[in-house]
Amino acid sequence: GVPLVEGHGPHPWDLPTAHRDAIRRLYADAKQCLRAAPEPTLLATIPDPVVLHTCSRDRDDFILQPATGERLADPTILDALTADVDVQLVISDGLNALALTDPDHLAPYLAAARPLLAAAGLRVAREHLVVTDGRVRIGYAIGQRRFADLTPGHPRVLIHLIGERPGTIHHNYSIYITAADPRAWARGVDHDITRVISGVSDTALGPVLAARETAAIVRSLTRR
Repeated sequence: GVPLVEGHGPHPWDLPTAHRDAIRRLYADAKQCLRAAPEPTLLATIPDPVVLHTCSRDRDDFILQPATGERLADPTILDALTADVDVQLVISDGLNALALTDPDHLAPYLAAARPLLAAAGLRVAREHLVVTDGRVRIGYAIGQRRFADLTPGHPRVLIHLIGERPGTIHHNYSIYITAADPRAWARGVDHDITRVISGVSDTALGPVLAARETAAIVRSLTRR
């Protein structure tokens, strides 16, 4: 779906009008995605939300200093959550908050995923953790705090939904699925053990289908 366009006109950078206008729309949309903040109405669509903030001072800090979006400003908030669970759902704006706030993106996924995970015999945390200015690794930091002190013996799973890839028009989010024993969470985990479902939106990979794929991956990882 990526157009390849040759120069068209007296200069090599001239493009046919239709392609030029399409590229400008993509560029404008990418800037809007990158700067967008989660709308206050988003929380109303999420059952039992718990809002978390990273160490990013503002959006500029988040964009220019990626590491600030990988640490929680106050991790002690997590200590008051449901104690021993198998699965924790995390929702972050990432680089594209519109991926979560667009209609029919987030709500259908949550509505489909939770029953599927419960049907697999997994205890899903009641709370949804909603992170502002969050990067992918904030999920690992949350998982470490949530799971490190639990009784070892079976994997605990963190499912992290995060807006990504501004500039595709689709407003896609990705789902990062990490399963590890509490001892591994205590040591710290990273991308090498994480599975990813990408391109989730109402115009790409449908949220309900993504929820089914999530449940299948989680079942596979927890069986191991």
